[in-house]
Amino acid sequence: MGLIVAITSHTERIALMVKRAMAKAHINQAELGRRMHTSHGTVCRWVNGEGNMKVETLFRILDACDLEVVELQVRRKLAPIEAT
Repeated sequence: MGLIVAITSHTERIALMVKRAMAKAHINQAELGRRMHTSHGTVCRWVNGEGNMKVETLFRILDACDLEVVELQVRRKLAPIEAT
């Protein structure tokens, strides 16, 4: 069953992408840090959606997880749901 998450910011979207990449690679934060030669604290910030991440860093994360971007999909934003 898929995970449904309400995402409110770009950094939260990126954090979710990092978490999904780690899950697909079956690795934890410490292993991602080891593979990328970076600190556990830095990986923790990525996973928690803290700070801004360069696109290059996201590609390095995917590479460390043995994943790649196949296609970027673009669509219109969904209209917000109005409270009744």
